[in-house]
Amino acid sequence: LKGKSGEPLPFLVPQVREMYEKYLPQAFEVQVGIHELLGHGSGKQFVEEEDGTLNFDKATVRHPISGGPITTWYKPGESYPSQFPGIANALEECRADSCGVFLCSVPELLDVFAIPEAEQPH
Repeated sequence: LKGKSGEPLPFLVPQVREMYEKYLPQAFEVQVGIHELLGHGSGKQFVEEEDGTLNFDKATVRHPISGGPITTWYKPGESYPSQFPGIANALEECRADSCGVFLCSVPELLDVFAIPEAEQPH
């Protein structure tokens, strides 16, 4: 078994080689799908519009960790890249990758990708 570069994969012991070859395509598909759909698709940015309206309801939306009110948001003309110049793209990709790796064994998500329950990790 060889990697993309044609070099052997020294970290694979013979006992897991068959499993690697069998599950690599669908594991990659699941991880990339979650990366794109949930990783890039999550993370609502709270924004104040030019007219002062907010794109969220301050009275009902709560901070996911503290449970308190949302107290900061992007002001008119601000954006994620403008507030994190030079690192915004890397942070976004890291967030998406983290979602893909962390969530790739969640049974409900594996069901979405039609992975049979018998082939799901336990």
